[in-house]
Amino acid sequence: LNVIEANDMGTPAVVYPVGGLIDSTVSGQTGLVTDAETPESLANALAGIVKTPVEYARYRINAWERSRTFSWPAILPETTAWLESHAKRKHLVAG
Repeated sequence: LNVIEANDMGTPAVVYPVGGLIDSTVSGQTGLVTDAETPESLANALAGIVKTPVEYARYRINAWERSRTFSWPAILPETTAWLESHAKRKHLVAG
């Protein structure tokens, strides 16, 4: 959620390659996913992204545009249906 909220402000993300972060960041488009889960990898990715202002501007625009696809009206019906299907399945297994 934090990545998408940052994207909504036009801030691209540079993230570690872990679940959740790799799902919310499209590497090379809305930000970067580092090669490793280390401070050095994060620092290298950040240094690379700020050295190219045109590329950084592209990341910003892409991040902002992608964040708009996560509005509540767009995701709430799908999320609710998923939650309800899982709740029904658990009820059938438990019952």
